[in-house]
Amino acid sequence: MQVFIRVLVILSITLTTIISQANHENKDTIDKRTSPVGQVHIEGMASEANSDAEVALAPANLEPRSGETLYNTYCLACHSTGLANAPKLGDTAAWTRVMEVGMDAVIISVIKGKNVMPPKGNCIDCSEDELRSTILFMSEAK
Repeated sequence: MQVFIRVLVILSITLTTIISQANHENKDTIDKRTSPVGQVHIEGMASEANSDAEVALAPANLEPRSGETLYNTYCLACHSTGLANAPKLGDTAAWTRVMEVGMDAVIISVIKGKNVMPPKGNCIDCSEDELRSTILFMSEAK
């Protein structure tokens, strides 16, 4: 009799678990559990509620930024101090060693990232020409 009761209890727990799982697996409950908790509305951007709205795009850089501007924005922290062996601004000997492989190889290295330097030195929207001018600024500075 005790064995029968134990089997009955185990079966009821198992069935309860299965039924509970089944309720959580239907599409509506999954959609409710995984739906966003909020929405962001950016003025001028199309949204699901107003799909006919015009999409406002960020203005493109009309003119390339200077090497000095990019250096002061992205490169200064490491290349002014030599952090993690970054060649310092105006260190002719260090930059001569870096440039031995040629500008094209240096650009590829900058785009991919090198050692602890992240790709493009974290200047994600920098063009290749802007990176080139920044390298020239750092290597030719006095």
